[in-house]
Parts: sequence; C-alpha cells; structure tokens
Amino acid sequence: MFTNGLGNPMTADYLFGTLKEILEKHNFPHTNPRSLRHLFATMCVNAGITINQLQDYLGHALASTTLNYYVDSDPKRNKEEIEKLERNYVETKVTKEIEKLKYTLLKSGKEHKIAV
Repeated sequence: MFTNGLGNPMTADYLFGTLKEILEKHNFPHTNPRSLRHLFATMCVNAGITINQLQDYLGHALASTTLNYYVDSDPKRNKEEIEKLERNYVETKVTKEIEKLKYTLLKSGKEHKIAV
C-alpha cells in the first residue's frame, strides 16, 4: 500500500497515473507496479542480496513466494555459479589426492618433498 504525504492511502488510479507520467517524462516504456516489483526482486538477487533479506523487503511470509513469483533465473549468473562449483570440485579433488599421496609417502617412511 502506498500513502500520500498525509498518510492516507493512494488510489489505484492515482498510482497508475503517476507511474505513467514518470515513465513518459523519462521516455521509458509502459509498465506496471508489479513488473517494477519483479524487476527489483530480480536485480536484488543478481546483486547478491539473500533470498531471506529480499523476502523481508517484499513482505512475504515465505521465501518460496519470493522465489516462485518474483525472481527470474539469469543464464549468465547460472553459468558463473556452475563454473564456481566445478572449480571447487576440481580443487577439492586435487587437494584430496595430494593429501593421500603425502600420507602414502609418510607411511612408507621415504622422505619426499611435494611442491604444490
């Protein structure tokens, strides 16, 4: 709900009329408050704001509402996240293999230096 300077609720006609004036003044395409809210939510997620924080901003009781109705998936970001997971997996696997090799060498009693 939006209120005016006196704290009284704005009518839908006033709100839509004001939005239309602002959009026309700045040569933006026609849109509606719901689309702006959706855009805001998606931009917040892309900026790294947590879903729980965004849920609070939007006034949702459940985070699933925020995810299901207001947040779009960003293909570029999805690719970056998958690449992070892959790098982490490879780094973890390599680290484990190095640790196993160190353990094997220590157990054998041989002195070897492993440069990483």
